[in-house]
Amino acid sequence: MTKALTVAVLSYKDVLHEWRMSLCVMFAVAAIATPLLLFFGLKSGIMDTLRQRLLNNPSTMELMSVNEKRYDAGWFEEQRKDPLVSFVIPKTRRLSASAEFQLKNSKNRKSLDLLPTAAGDPLLAHYHIVAPKQDECVLTAEAAKRTGAHTGDIMEVRVSRDRGSVKAVRELKVAGILPESAGVTAAAYIDLVSLEQIESFKDGMAVPELNWPGAENKAYPVTPKALVVVDNALDAVREAMLTQNTGFAVSLKVDDGKKIGRMHPLLPENRVVYAVSTVGTPASRDDLDILSDRVRGRQQALVLPYNPYLTLTVNDRDLGISSLTAVGRALKRRLRKMTLQC
Repeated sequence: MTKALTVAVLSYKDVLHEWRMSLCVMFAVAAIATPLLLFFGLKSGIMDTLRQRLLNNPSTMELMSVNEKRYDAGWFEEQRKDPLVSFVIPKTRRLSASAEFQLKNSKNRKSLDLLPTAAGDPLLAHYHIVAPKQDECVLTAEAAKRTGAHTGDIMEVRVSRDRGSVKAVRELKVAGILPESAGVTAAAYIDLVSLEQIESFKDGMAVPELNWPGAENKAYPVTPKALVVVDNALDAVREAMLTQNTGFAVSLKVDDGKKIGRMHPLLPENRVVYAVSTVGTPASRDDLDILSDRVRGRQQALVLPYNPYLTLTVNDRDLGISSLTAVGRALKRRLRKMTLQC
């Protein structure tokens, strides 16, 4: 104890005696330590705080497609099974997904973007907002500011087409309002069914559920592949033309007679067959017409739609017919107890 006291007294007297040197040492240590303290303070304080806010805010974790590529239902189902994906939902066309919103009995009408949502949306759950039903919507802070809406208000939604000459109106209840931290765009979150109804109306289709006028939304036939049947083999230029601006991307010459029979058993013999297929989007009637123009002038040239997923079963016997035309010809034979399976 005495030695410790003696050391303390001597140290104190040395500091007083060499006070100039002591101040220089203190300033030198401060000059080195201060930037380090600021650096580690920023790293552990401000940067970590911002990082946690970004990771915990669903609006900053959203991945959006930059193109207008189409995805089928199987792709979305596969993404939902991915453990790294919290929520996925289809989006319609970005540029035309909008409508005019105004409070009921108000003249303040504003155009808002329409975004799809559903139960389990992490953005709405993060701010404790329940996903809207088909007669409800959730507004962003900017959208609520422009329209003057509050939670529980009734909004009149106007959708127009044909340069505004045809309009449709429906009412949506404001189920909630997102804060500014959820996004700065003026948008309304609605369910996917309502968004698809609005898009269908803009395309000129009728929406019977909402009594919106328009043409009947009829399905049109599409096919993933087609068969080009010619008398003689095509030259390299003609063969390349089968996949140039026709909607088809792959062309394959089929030489196996048995394989040709499985594709289309009603084809004439001694014909040359090319199987062309699409990538992604199936081919429509217009694509088949363009393909027919590519072989125009060839004697007895045929362009037949081909669907490998279509089969014909007669009396529980699979005929292996995959061409729509072959199915049509087989049906004309008035076969008994015939069932068509897709």
